[in-house]
Amino acid sequence: MSLFNRIFPSRQQRRLIQAVSWADTALGDHAVWPLVRKDIVERIYHASSRDRQLGPARKDAANTVLYAAFKVASAEASSGHHHIYRGRLSMIGVGYRALALDALSHLSVGGFLTEEDAAFERNNVEADIATVG
Repeated sequence: MSLFNRIFPSRQQRRLIQAVSWADTALGDHAVWPLVRKDIVERIYHASSRDRQLGPARKDAANTVLYAAFKVASAEASSGHHHIYRGRLSMIGVGYRALALDALSHLSVGGFLTEEDAAFERNNVEADIATVG
């Protein structure tokens, strides 16, 4: 089914892939973006159609991709795999954290998250990084 989905993607998959291409310009300057991008694209192709439900606007697809980038990057940064020691990230870990915070700022500026929600998520990421390692 994966090969079939890659050859004949659904409309929702095409919109999300286009949003990933847009995110290349917004987040492409981060060194870890290709790794996060690959993970997001795989999730798009392997997710069920119910998991890919989007609203009618292109902005929804872009926000979905930005939020996915935030979740993937923050999970990697706080996983413990990229820590030098407790609370200290390696250079790759710093890249994941920077990508997560940049995606979060795009979501906040775009109105997808309120400033309070963005601050809450930012504090959670920083707390998780500080306690894991």
